[in-house]
Formats: sequence, structure tokens, C-alpha cells
Amino acid sequence: MMGSPAFARRNLLAGLALAPFGIGCDPSAAVATPSSGTNAPLPGHIFFGLDISNDNVDSLILAIDYLRSFDVSHLLVIVQSSGGNVSSAAKFFNYAQNSNAGFDTVNLSSIESAANLIYLSGRKRYASDNSYFMLHPASNGGVGPNTTVRTYQEQQASLGQAETLIRTVLRGRTRLSHAEIERSLREQIFIGAAQARTLNIVTEASVPMLDYNALKVVVTGGDSRYRAMFQATGR
Repeated sequence: MMGSPAFARRNLLAGLALAPFGIGCDPSAAVATPSSGTNAPLPGHIFFGLDISNDNVDSLILAIDYLRSFDVSHLLVIVQSSGGNVSSAAKFFNYAQNSNAGFDTVNLSSIESAANLIYLSGRKRYASDNSYFMLHPASNGGVGPNTTVRTYQEQQASLGQAETLIRTVLRGRTRLSHAEIERSLREQIFIGAAQARTLNIVTEASVPMLDYNALKVVVTGGDSRYRAMFQATGR
């Protein structure tokens, strides 16, 4: 049951802030579901502004499953991230492809590095006019004085798997040419929203209006900076 102490503890531990999401709300506590005054399903909005890690991806998956349990009319995942672990992003992409958790994604600012896999998981993909995307070569974490031959071989194998996945996703979800995809695996490139639309990274012409009455979840990852940011700006 949503209002039970066990439910609240589960979500707080998972790094989710559940709230009506008005100015001055407390985004660190689980609260009752907002009501629209009708029996019509409400939309769902998820705000994800974290680095890509296993813990943060698990929290995002939990947030999606949580809102899906309310049979929302449609689900938007608003993403702003500087990237992170490619394997964690791949885990989320596979979850999106192999489940019934249909959702659309929105870029209101910036999507960088591994976060592109999160964004490209969306069925419909939106971006504000001033937003951008950044692609760059995958990293294996580097080689240090304590790196063994076995560790290096495992890193190289993991890097090869990451590059294969990135190629597959970019080829299947965008209109980037083979040469452009290979370039993104060799050097850092920036793509503005207008160009991203022509490349089918962004599939929709304009950003949808966010619904004040929507069921909203902020994936905080336990980082107070994001709680403060969303508390100050969220509606």
C-alpha cells in the first residue's frame, strides 16, 4: 500500500522523492497520490538529473515501475545528465526494450555521454530548442600502476562490448551515418537540438507541456543538491 511506512522506507532508501511537486514541497518524503477530481488516468512525470550509475539506474527503474502501477495515461522521463557508466546505461536500455514500461524522454538542457542511451530509450523523444547532446569515445577506466594484465584484458573486453552497443543503438535509433557514428567513438562531438531533430535523435518537433496535476517522482540518488534544485524550480 502506498501510504504504509514500509513503502515510504523502501522509496527513501531507493533515493526517490515522491511529492505533489509544488514550490516549497518536501521532496524527501512519500506522500499521498494527487487527485485530479476525475476518474481519468493522470500522466506521470519523472525527473532524472543524476550521473549514470547502477544505483541511480535502479532508482530510475523503480520510479518507472512505481508510476506504471497507477496506470498513468502517459509517462515522461525528463533527463539531464553528464553521463557515467556505460554498462549501467546499457542495463537501463535493455530494461526499456524488454519490458512494457513504455515512456517518452525529454531533454530540457543537456544529455551527455552514457546518458544518451537513457534518452534514446524513449519511444517519443523531445528536446527544448536550447538543449544539446554530447557524444564521445567510451572509456575503460584507464590503466594504473596496480592494473594487472587480466584486469586490462577485462577492461578492453568491456570497452569493446560498450562500443558495439553504442553502434547498435545509434544505428537503430538515429539517422547518424556510419561515418558519423565512428567519429563519435573517436572524438567528442556536440549536437544541438535542431540538428538532433534532423538526425532523429529527437523525434518530436516541440516539447510537451508538463501537467501540474501529474503524478511526479524525482530521482534524487540521495544527493541534496538535486533535491534543492528541483524543490526550487519544480511545478
